[in-house]
Amino acid sequence: SSGINAEWPLRPGGKGGEVIKAMKKESGAHIRVSQNGKYYPTTNERIAFISGTNDQVHQVICEINEKIRNDKPPENKKISLDLKERKTQMKLIIPSSSAGKIIGKSGCNIKEKRKKYRLRLCVDTTA
Repeated sequence: SSGINAEWPLRPGGKGGEVIKAMKKESGAHIRVSQNGKYYPTTNERIAFISGTNDQVHQVICEINEKIRNDKPPENKKISLDLKERKTQMKLIIPSSSAGKIIGKSGCNIKEKRKKYRLRLCVDTTA
């Protein structure tokens, strides 16, 4: 699952869900986006549920990320600083049974990814 900011003018599907339908058709992945107004706890972010092969899921995540980063707000709506920052982020929800493998002993895997890719990785234990 991936968190998508509700302001991604998550016109996730565009008119009638056409963007999501096109992603499904092109990738072969199954994609479901939480209903408008149904957010991940303590956020204003909707959730995209993506399933398929690793390649299919990767393709959809890349497409969603591209849309989030390049989407322009409607002319009558100003973009908030929070949304500008959020366009540079992606939240992934992982099974708690996999968290240890991803984090690594004493956080070694996270530290390695931070150094290798120069990114900020955070583990939120509050949700």
